[in-house]
Amino acid sequence: MKLRTTISFSPLLLVLAPALLPSRALPLLPNPQERQKKVEAKDFPSLLTGAKAAWEAGHFGKASAALKEATSLVATKHREVIVAAFPSAPEGWAFKPSKPNDAAGMMMGFAGMAIEGKYTGPEGSNVKVNLSVDSPMIQMMSMAFSNPALLGDGAEVITYGKYKALLKKSGRDGFELSILIGDDLFQANSHRVSDDDLLALCNQAMVDKLAAALAN
Repeated sequence: MKLRTTISFSPLLLVLAPALLPSRALPLLPNPQERQKKVEAKDFPSLLTGAKAAWEAGHFGKASAALKEATSLVATKHREVIVAAFPSAPEGWAFKPSKPNDAAGMMMGFAGMAIEGKYTGPEGSNVKVNLSVDSPMIQMMSMAFSNPALLGDGAEVITYGKYKALLKKSGRDGFELSILIGDDLFQANSHRVSDDDLLALCNQAMVDKLAAALAN
């Protein structure tokens, strides 16, 4: 008669077994990955210095990249000055400018720059504003001002000192105001806001501040 031997293990022992075995160090990878270093923000003078050094060394691609980065930085700073020149929100209203666009900032000086914002008031009233720097619509707007037949029915020319604007109805309960400030175009579209209130928001003081900021 053959004897059968039965070996039983405690459940606790099975759980603790991995911890009781000698530990083995993980093998080192032959080519461990490298962590990217954080890119430090550069200031305008250092970018120009880098561009000059690259130019003198004949590295024109690096010089171009440094100049583009410097242009983007200028656009960002100029945008901050322009946004600060927008009129303060009336009492009971709030103003929210659009977030800066890095790609648009880098194109500053080549394709212009657009800054948007929205004034929000009670009962759904609002005014959307847009400032186009070096706008391609300048020529079209200038032609409209010089030819009254192009203004359309109900359009009104508003004078801001040496600058001109066009005010016209927009939808059932809104108005559109377009102001030429040199080579730049400021537009405001209102909803549930009267023409008088829109002109009170976009007054002479606003135009003067924007003109100064644009020329800054």
